[in-house]
Amino acid sequence: MKSGLILSAALVLGLLASCSDSRAPKAVAETVPCASIVESSSYVGLWQKFQEITVEDAETEMVIKSVAPTNLFKCILPDGNYFLYRAFTDATSDQVVSRVEVYGTYKMQGDSVVVEHIVTNCALPELSNIDSDVIYKMSDKDNMDVYYKLRNSDGTPGSSEYLPEHWQRVPAATPKQ
Repeated sequence: MKSGLILSAALVLGLLASCSDSRAPKAVAETVPCASIVESSSYVGLWQKFQEITVEDAETEMVIKSVAPTNLFKCILPDGNYFLYRAFTDATSDQVVSRVEVYGTYKMQGDSVVVEHIVTNCALPELSNIDSDVIYKMSDKDNMDVYYKLRNSDGTPGSSEYLPEHWQRVPAATPKQ
């Protein structure tokens, strides 16, 4: 019985190893200390993008600005890989589904500077296989302002300005008592 369990475990590990693609780009491990993605207080974690919404009342000319969550999420793994996925309601099934739209690798360049390599961008394929320079500023462990600038395919800066984004860490659910 024990040898059967060991053999089964060896077969599963062998299958997993044979499924990995040795040609896939290798990530460079992050220099930030590792913690569980859920418990992380660093750049590593699961994040949701927020955007500023501006509403103007035509009668009173009152302008109201607020910050609202989007359906875009970013998972930054401690092994140097990341992916962005979008959650949305499928019109035909009326069920919430998600799909990975962008994935790649990243390398820490300093305390708050990261170079992200976009392996594949399914939404904008012309942005696949390029780098993005990213500066992030964490006001606290759950809020991050990101400023990014895409590079051209030849490695030169794609724009002269950094584009801003605001991300909030996705909190863990509280266990029921």
